Amino acid sequence: SYVFDSRVITQKDAEKYFPKTNSFVIPLPFCPLYNYNLVFSDSVFEKYKLPEKYFLISNQIWQHKDHLTAISGLAMFYEKFGFTDIHLVCTGDLHDYRAPELYEKINEQIERLSLKSKVLFLGYIAKQDQLSIMKNAICLIQPSLFEGGPGGGAVYEALAIGEKVV
Repeated sequence: SYVFDSRVITQKDAEKYFPKTNSFVIPLPFCPLYNYNLVFSDSVFEKYKLPEKYFLISNQIWQHKDHLTAISGLAMFYEKFGFTDIHLVCTGDLHDYRAPELYEKINEQIERLSLKSKVLFLGYIAKQDQLSIMKNAICLIQPSLFEGGPGGGAVYEALAIGEKVV
């Protein structure tokens, strides 16, 4: 049977694309750690004008993070299941220096799919607020096309606080 291990894939990619390095590539195990000093606050609902029910994407607006797929998925979710009271909240920097037009392209898709009132971009926010928003989400969505680890930092954090991840 095949077991997916992103550490091995990432190690092979590093060796393939950087074959002449003098460094060793060591894949690290996936082990999210819970910070027992965290204090979650419901004040984020008022502070950011959050909807009651939402999925969360907690990534920079970078091409490989693939917000476009998640937004298309939200439209299909509405069409198939009729849950139009569930929103998509996104945190993270809104600018990809490699693709400066990406945020505009994402907003055009949101407009085209009539999701303007269903998708909320908060931009870069304080880490404590981000984790409180994550803790209150239905689940974290990680629509990434490629990660160096098993899902990126947000996945580690979500699993460490007991949050579901798609």
